[in-house]
Amino acid sequence: MLLKCLSAMACIIAIALAIVLGVTYYLYQVVDEGELYLKHARGTSVILREADTGIAHIRGDNRASVAYAQGFAHAQTRLWQLERTRRVFNGEISELFGEDTLKLDKFMRQVGFRRHAEKAWDLLEEEHREILQAYADGINDQVNGINLVLKSSTGKLLPPEFYIFGLSDLTTWRPWHPIDTLALMKFKSYNLSWNWMNDLGRESLRQIHPDLADLADELNPFKSEDFIDQVTTVDDEDLKKFG
Repeated sequence: MLLKCLSAMACIIAIALAIVLGVTYYLYQVVDEGELYLKHARGTSVILREADTGIAHIRGDNRASVAYAQGFAHAQTRLWQLERTRRVFNGEISELFGEDTLKLDKFMRQVGFRRHAEKAWDLLEEEHREILQAYADGINDQVNGINLVLKSSTGKLLPPEFYIFGLSDLTTWRPWHPIDTLALMKFKSYNLSWNWMNDLGRESLRQIHPDLADLADELNPFKSEDFIDQVTTVDDEDLKKFG
């Protein structure tokens, strides 16, 4: 009898969970058709998504309108990734995860991705600032347009992680800033140089024990220059080769 009750309860829980997930998916799915008139759009832009992959193809009147649409598209599908990554490179991720990530926050603040981005912003030409501002506006307009009721909303719900961590109140949303984008670029560049420790260890061993230079290459065979050609960008020449 007990087993039957547990089995029935498990079925009820599974059905309820399926319903919740289904409703959440329906409400959170990307707005995939229609026209939107948004506050900071810099002309007309079009976002076309592949039906099977959701990959966005963006067209616009000018570079700024394309950057705006790109920010909008990123906010549609990558908003939590943007927010989480911003908290990481700002040294604020412990506000969500507690003491387990304090060391990471301290390290990020010592490196100072945000500080370096602020300095870089002061050196940028106006045309580059305009592109970064357009991208940020696209993110912010998508977030500010999320509304469960309005038909013309940019989305129905925030990503589920925002609700899990108690960040669902849109009035507390910290607008994305162009400097956030610059800091993110620096942070990603740092991540792509993960082998710097190998390079440092190899050179330190060479300097301390020059007679072990060959051993240094044996221990750390990959150098920074070995990764130069390992890119994922496909240009026109590559397309010709691939047919």
